[in-house]
Amino acid sequence: FFTPPATKKCLELKWTGFAKKYFVIFQLVYAVFLGLFILGFLEYNKEEADCSQTAIALRMTTGSFGLLTVLIMTAIIMKQIRKGQTVKQNFFGKMRILLPRLLGNQWNCMR
Repeated sequence: FFTPPATKKCLELKWTGFAKKYFVIFQLVYAVFLGLFILGFLEYNKEEADCSQTAIALRMTTGSFGLLTVLIMTAIIMKQIRKGQTVKQNFFGKMRILLPRLLGNQWNCMR
């Protein structure tokens, strides 16, 4: 599918032009987000409730990142709906639903 030279060159230009930068940024954001959750659960999830300033700051930071992520994803979804950037998805065999492109890919839904 990607064997013609023109297709290879086009993909290479897109990757080096802008896609690599976005990919790295998104992966770093998710790595920081995951790191905060792991630190919060491993370090500050003891049997007794930890109400230290460090624990509260970590929980507030993690919650803020979560809220920011939800708001950004919601804005992207609403923009795609307004612009008509939707895909048809089959559910339970015959039921077809229009979804925004962001939710049309199963890997994006898992984020």
